[in-house]
Order: sequence, then structure tokens, then C-alpha cells
Amino acid sequence: MDYYHSGYYMEMNHTFLICNNLVNKFKKLKDGYINLCIHSTFNNTVNLYVNKHNNAYNTEHFEYRTKRIIAFSILKNTKTLAPFSINLQNLNNINFLNVDSVTLEKNKNFINLLIHEANFYTNFKINLDENIIEHNDKRYDLIIKDLSIKNKDMGYIANKNERKVFINNLSKYLQEYLEQCTDDFCIYKINKNKLDTYTCNLLDDIFTQKNYLKLDNLVGLGNGLTPAGDDFILGLKCFYDYFNKYIIDDDLRGLKATFKGIKNSLHKTNDISSDMLLLGFNGLYNSSAIDLLNLITQYQNDLNTDITEQLYNIQSYGHSSYYDFVCGFYFGLYYFSCAKFINTKIQK
Repeated sequence: MDYYHSGYYMEMNHTFLICNNLVNKFKKLKDGYINLCIHSTFNNTVNLYVNKHNNAYNTEHFEYRTKRIIAFSILKNTKTLAPFSINLQNLNNINFLNVDSVTLEKNKNFINLLIHEANFYTNFKINLDENIIEHNDKRYDLIIKDLSIKNKDMGYIANKNERKVFINNLSKYLQEYLEQCTDDFCIYKINKNKLDTYTCNLLDDIFTQKNYLKLDNLVGLGNGLTPAGDDFILGLKCFYDYFNKYIIDDDLRGLKATFKGIKNSLHKTNDISSDMLLLGFNGLYNSSAIDLLNLITQYQNDLNTDITEQLYNIQSYGHSSYYDFVCGFYFGLYYFSCAKFINTKIQK
């Protein structure tokens, strides 16, 4: 297939970031071509999906949903890496809003990505074995990151008083971070300032009355590509994944069952956000979430450290998405762990 009949290639110097989850999906693909469909474009993002009826022979490893399959996203000049994204650093010459087609070719251990934008063609050749990428006969680093929480170890604080200091101080750090958010669409602000009766009552039912099944009503709640309710659920699930390994608690078991039920309600949100939640339910989060967990682990190992500056240095993302994620984590920490993590027998 000849892609080079028109247009020209652009010169670039940058490093590429990719999650090992996506690399593994690429490795499992059969050799051949996939004409990716454009789901949505933004200044720094192209979201791509596969029409499985047109490419049925080569799409099973991208399948998250039944009808339309979100394959992955291409991002530029963005520091936060998602489990389903390829990040292109220092890339300024492509206008993602004008991208009209993307083609993927799998050839043995190589992936070729061809991006067409107006009269420009940009080609990336990814070597899945050597962790490099080629463009115009130049080779660039391909940094592969592990964004899975499954192998994360939060450590162990044997002393009960130290556990109390850890939980109480971490709650204060996260609360202070959320306080500086100026966006009234952030769930933390909505709840604190009572800006939306429905949302406030819903959060009260879920966390104070322990009616966890109502978490389902947060799915798709809010505006944007990833609504605030979805980001909040993701943060709560991240909290659960991180702390549940060590805490034996009936409430957390109830929360786990609720997460399973939410999978049946993902039709209430959009394709991108539902896939984000599904990946989170499988223990895969973006790099900002992983950075937060690494910082929490670091703090647990040295309770004399002030983590304020490091907390603020974690790369936020979206209009208020990261704040809503942190809010979900904070609510989990506050309502499920403050007393129980301190007093409950911890399993190692």
C-alpha cells in the first residue's frame, strides 16, 4: 500500500512515552493494516477507535466495548501518560484539530503509525523489542512506563500511633491541595460550598449513609470528555486498590461489589470515559495517579517529610479531572480509613 503519493514528512526531535499495556496490545496484533477512525480531536489529542466490522481480523486486542472500540490516543506536549496513549514530546508542527486519518500497520515486531493532516504525512516506526522509534532515518528513545497498580506496595507501619499520624496528615495534605482548586465544577467545591443539592445529597447517601450502590449515579455526572463523577469514581477505586490489600473491612468489601456493578452502567457516560474507568477497574491508571501513589509511599516511609511541594508538582490534567480524581481518593481515605486503618488488624 502506497501512502507517500502526496504531502511531505516533518522533521522532529523528541522523546516518546508509552504504557507497557499498550505495547503489549501492539505485540498481540496480527500483521496487517488497521484504518483507525477518529473519535474526537483536540489541540493536543487525537482519540482513535476501530470499527471492528471493517477490521474484524485484527481488533480483538483493542476491544473494550461491544460496538465501538477505543483503540488508543495520540497526545502531544503532554506530560501525563494514560494507559491507552502514546505521548509525543516537543511536537509542535502537527495541528491535531486538522488530522483526518491515522493508519496503523503491524509488521512482525514493528508498528508503523501514519498520521495525515491536510497535506502533511507524519510516519512513526516503533520497534517493540528495542524500545526505540524511528522517523526520517533518525532514532529516538521510546520510554515504556508501567502504569499498573497491581504490583504497588504501600509498605507497612507497625506502630499504631505512626499509622494515625500517617492517615491524619495525608488527609490534611490532600484536603489542602483540593482547597486551592478554583473550579466550581470540581466535586470537592460543589460539596463544600453546597453548589448542587443533588450531588451533595448523593455524596451524603453514599459515604455517610453507606449506600454504596448509589455510586452508580455518579457515572457520567458532569461535563467534559471525562465527567467529574467518572474521575471521582476512578480516584475512589485507586484508593481502594492501594489500601484494600492490607485492610480487612466489611465496608471495603461492599465498595468492591459496587465497583463490579458500575461496569454495567458505563453506557451512561461516553466512550473515552468508560474505557478510562474499565482500565481503572483493571488496575491501570495514568502517570499522575501513579506519581501520587509513589509520593504517598515515600511519605509513609518518612513521616517527617513535608510533601506539600511535591504534591503540587504532580502534573495535573484536564479542566478539573485531576482534582476530581484526588477528591475521590480523599473521600475514600477520609470515610473508610481514618479510624479503620489505625485500629484494624493489617494483613501483610
